[in-house]
Amino acid sequence: MTFAQVSSLDYADIKSALVDYLRRNTDFTDYDFEGSTLSSIVDLLAYNTYYTAFNTTMAVNESFLASASLRDNIVKVAKQLGYNPKSVTSAKAFLKLKVDFSSVAAIDQRLVPSFLTLKKGNCFVSSNPENRSETYQFSILEDVVSPVTNNIGYISNVSSDQLQVTEGIYLNSTYIVDNTIANQKFIIPTENIDTETIKVVVRENAAASKTEIFTKVENILDVTAVDKVFFVQETDDSRYELIFGDGVLGKKVTDGQVIEVSYIASSGKSANKLKNFTFSGQIYDETLNRILTGITTTVVVGSEGGDDIEDDEVIRKNAPAFYSSQNRAVTLEDYKVITQRLYSAIADIIVYGGETEEPPEYGRVKIAIKPKYSDVLSNSTKRDIISKLKKYTVASVTPIIVDPSLVDVVLNSKIYYRQTDTNLTSEQIRNVVIENLTQYRDTNNISKFGGVIRKSKITTVVDASESSITGNVSEFILRKKLVPALNATAQYLLCYVNPFQTSCNGKTTITSSKFRTVNYPNDDSYMENTEDGAIRIYTIDSATASKKILIENVGSVDFTNGKVNLNPIQFISGSNEDSEIFISAIPLNDDVSAVREVYLNLSIENSILQVFQEAA
Repeated sequence: MTFAQVSSLDYADIKSALVDYLRRNTDFTDYDFEGSTLSSIVDLLAYNTYYTAFNTTMAVNESFLASASLRDNIVKVAKQLGYNPKSVTSAKAFLKLKVDFSSVAAIDQRLVPSFLTLKKGNCFVSSNPENRSETYQFSILEDVVSPVTNNIGYISNVSSDQLQVTEGIYLNSTYIVDNTIANQKFIIPTENIDTETIKVVVRENAAASKTEIFTKVENILDVTAVDKVFFVQETDDSRYELIFGDGVLGKKVTDGQVIEVSYIASSGKSANKLKNFTFSGQIYDETLNRILTGITTTVVVGSEGGDDIEDDEVIRKNAPAFYSSQNRAVTLEDYKVITQRLYSAIADIIVYGGETEEPPEYGRVKIAIKPKYSDVLSNSTKRDIISKLKKYTVASVTPIIVDPSLVDVVLNSKIYYRQTDTNLTSEQIRNVVIENLTQYRDTNNISKFGGVIRKSKITTVVDASESSITGNVSEFILRKKLVPALNATAQYLLCYVNPFQTSCNGKTTITSSKFRTVNYPNDDSYMENTEDGAIRIYTIDSATASKKILIENVGSVDFTNGKVNLNPIQFISGSNEDSEIFISAIPLNDDVSAVREVYLNLSIENSILQVFQEAA
């Protein structure tokens, strides 16, 4: 008798195949498989086959990067490609921590210390400005020793007067090497740690005062038998394991040694954009007296760069690309993949050769990065990425990180609806339109480098938002943010890379938000263009509410190439507390596109959406 052929994993098909198999056996010719006791046995066999097949299919699926569903399995497959997913990344902030001993010096100069030491650990507390009960700890990873000069001490670890602090709670774990434990593992028990903050020291035993510092490395290249190194890899439940050398690749830890590990447990992206910091650390002078007075904190750069643990889908995408780069940056795609590996909080990235610039810059690779939670990277973050990237580059190529040229695409739309076809108010219809536009932007990934935003697509989304909408009249406005150098004369060039409409019928192409200049410090001023392409500055006369020209010519407009050039000018204030000025232009074409470092952003929050009831 032939075996049953199971060609389907459906339970009913499996049961039918088993029944057909048994009926071919003469011992079961007269059995009623639907009503007899044997039916229960057949059901049991079918269920067993079904679950076995299901478990086998799931187990096989979990063996491949594209089909695995559990993070632990995705990480394990990625490791086979030499890819170690990024951990949570802590936000960093730059502060000025000043200790003033002027009042002490007035009493007795001899009481002023020569050096100050800020102890490692939790040093600052910051809170979310929108929710003061939501607080964050900021820490330093090493003791910071700084001199006191002219009765003033600046605690600094990155420049002469700046202190870099890292968001998260400073924690420690201790392990004892025990050779009686087979395959002993050193797993950090805390979740949400930033692996870049891990510090490891090893003592010969618990009583020893001498320590050896071990350094984290990413690969085995140039690692010798005596190098004090360790590797970090993600293990089950998003915990991290420390792996030490075996005496061939890296120094081996021996029985009885004590491993002391310090690290930071981070809040990830939620700790970005914090600008209020309260000192909570410990400062001592050279005689170990604690300093409690004269301490002030000034924010230089608010917290940025924090990000959550690398997402499963991002791992699926990045692991094969990183494997193809083979730990070296040769092609433009290599630079892109490795940079994303070094800095995870990237919304979009584009890499291009310097030879495509005008004039050409040979031997350079330009990397434009749009961060997830800010407009541009800080200078310190750029330097950090470049220093790490140089390990992968060839000697003749210089990587340079450039700021993205952000162009906000603002929608100016008049929306018409028929009141008899809906119970919604005009404000509710407007909210529905905003929700649909936001969903369209996010799901279609149109805010990016090299993107195209098409007017026909946007107007279709608006019309389809609510059945009562009968149509809309819409146009795009291109907007760039200018952050001027206040109280300094400078020239500015703004590139929109899309041609502008020329002025006609008294309607200007270029407009701006308010600002003030050194020439007219008491007047809120604005920019507009003339028909011949000049940029002029005007104000609104408070008595007549009419335009009053202040400066006739401060720059020019290139309508064909989409550029605004401002002659040397000195601004003293901008439109908001960050001293920003927004300069807008009306594009010539319905579709707006971006090239190279230009990043298009469909700015729905700044769009002008007016809803009108259609006349009967």
